Amino acid sequence: MEPDLLETLIKRYEAGERDPELIQALDEAAWDGFHDPWEQPVDGLDEPDEAPWDPQEVRPFGLETIDRHLEANCLDGWRTDGPMRLVFLGYDRPSDRSLEVMHVVEGEQGTVYCLRMVGDRRVDAADYQRARELCDRWNGNYRWPRAFLEIPGREGEEPAASGLLTLDYQLQLAAGIHQALFDELVRGTVAAAYDFWKLAREAGL
Repeated sequence: MEPDLLETLIKRYEAGERDPELIQALDEAAWDGFHDPWEQPVDGLDEPDEAPWDPQEVRPFGLETIDRHLEANCLDGWRTDGPMRLVFLGYDRPSDRSLEVMHVVEGEQGTVYCLRMVGDRRVDAADYQRARELCDRWNGNYRWPRAFLEIPGREGEEPAASGLLTLDYQLQLAAGIHQALFDELVRGTVAAAYDFWKLAREAGL
C-alpha cells in the first residue's frame, strides 16, 4: 500500500471515523507492513479464547459427561458404536473380584444414565436362593445400587446352570448435571459395589 494512502486512512481513523471498510483497509495495511508477500493471513487469531470449563456448571447429560469422568479418573473406556463405555477394573483382594463397569446412555431422549456393574464370578444354580437372599438384604439396607441375580433364559424354561450377581444404578438427567456431582455419584456407586461383593465373598458366592 502506498504511504500517502496509508496516511490518509490513519487520519480518517484519528478523526473518529469507524467505517467497516476503513477498518478493513487499515487491517490489510498493517498486514502488508509487517509480513512478507508470500505469507497468508490466518483466520481466528484475534478471536478470544474459549471461556475456561467450569465443572460446577450444569450441562446437558450425554456421552461427553461419561467421557470427561473417565478421562479425569484416568480410566480407559472401551468405546462402542452405541451410547456406552465399558471399563474393566483390576482385581480387588478384599472382594476377590475384578469388575466390569458399563456406563450407558438410555431413554428415548438420551437423558437416562445407567451404571451397571458385574463381577467375574458366576453363581451356580445350587446357590440361587442364597444369592437372592443376599440381594434382598442389600436392597433392604441400601437404596443404591440395586442388586439382583441375573439368570439367562426365558421365563418358563429350565433355569440356566449359572447366573450373575449384578448391580444397577439409574438416574434421570433430563435437566442436566454438573460434572463434579456426576463424578462423585459414580465414584460413590462403584465404591458401594465393592462393599456388596465383599458381602458376596463372605457368603461364599
